[in-house]
Amino acid sequence: MKSTEAYKLLREEVGPWAKAQGFKRAKSMLSWYRPHKNMHIVFWFQVSQSGSDAFAGSQFTVEFQLSHDPIVGAGPHRQRLGKPLSDSSREELRGIQNGVILSLPKPPSDHFILQLSGDLREWYLKGFHPVTEPYSQNTDIWLRYHTDDHVRRWGQFVLQQLPQCIKQVEEWS
Repeated sequence: MKSTEAYKLLREEVGPWAKAQGFKRAKSMLSWYRPHKNMHIVFWFQVSQSGSDAFAGSQFTVEFQLSHDPIVGAGPHRQRLGKPLSDSSREELRGIQNGVILSLPKPPSDHFILQLSGDLREWYLKGFHPVTEPYSQNTDIWLRYHTDDHVRRWGQFVLQQLPQCIKQVEEWS
């Protein structure tokens, strides 16, 4: 799935909520901002630059920022999705992540990466194994996807978490 399609699906899931909460679309990536005191709250989705693999799919992250300007990446106060989540929300996230991973189509034995030896082959194959350890607040979590349904499910999850995440960003000021 191309990143543009993932962004479109995420915008459909999150956009109406963001607009209702007074957020406006920012110019880069899939991002929104709104004023807060003398600063701006900015949040965005970032699809991995490594592209999409026919078997392993792709991934994206969600980041939050409090800054003087409503520009993605312009603020000294930033954090990714895993940080503001509660332990139970991170466990829910891990469950969704593992559901996605277990649904990935397995690469055929003649797949070019499987013909390689060493670290690259092992790294690639590790992407088909469920996450066994709970995520911590400091884990840099990337949300895996392969299908439209995966992206929509992630959009719904993020949407459920946004009020709490935005509240925490407001408390930074």
